[in-house]
Amino acid sequence: MKTSDVNTSEEDYYEIIGSKTAVLFAVACEIGAILSDKDEAVRRSLSDFGYNLGIAFQLTDDMLDYISVDDVLGKKVGTDLKEGKVTLPLIRAIKSATDKEKSMIQGILGKNSVTAKDFERTQKVIEKYNGIEYTASATKKYTDAAKNCLNMFGPSPYKEGLLAIPDYILKRKT
Repeated sequence: MKTSDVNTSEEDYYEIIGSKTAVLFAVACEIGAILSDKDEAVRRSLSDFGYNLGIAFQLTDDMLDYISVDDVLGKKVGTDLKEGKVTLPLIRAIKSATDKEKSMIQGILGKNSVTAKDFERTQKVIEKYNGIEYTASATKKYTDAAKNCLNMFGPSPYKEGLLAIPDYILKRKT
C-alpha cells in the first residue's frame, strides 16, 4: 500500500480501494447467488453491484475522515492523514495545490505525529480545492452504477432493500 506519497494518483487510489473494500463488498453480494446456483449473469450483476457499492462506501469513509467529528464518525477523524493514507479528497487537493501547499502536505504526511494544527491546515487545502465536493460527486457516480447493476431484476422487496443501500451511503454521516 502506498503511504505518505503525494504522487499517489487517482488510478492508484482506485486500485487500492478496489482491491480492498470493493472486492469484499462484491464477494458478499455475489455469495448468495453462488450458493443458490444462479446463472453467471445474476452472479455478475450482484458482484458488480457490490463492487460499486464498496467503492462508494470507501469514498464516503475517506471523505468523512476530513469532515465528520469523532463522536459521530465512531473513530478519530484525521486517522487517514495520521496514517499517511493519501485518499481521494487529498489527491484532488494535491493535484491543484501550489508547490508550497504540496510541500506542506508532504511534510505533514512524513511526520510521526500529526497535530490538530496539521490536520486543520490540510483540511483548508482540501476545502480550497474542492476535495470533498469532488469525492462526493465520485460517490454519487458509484452509487448510481451500483443501482444500475440491479436493472436485470424485477420489482421485489429484496431489490428495494438493495436499492436503499446506495442511498444510505450517500446520506451517511458516520
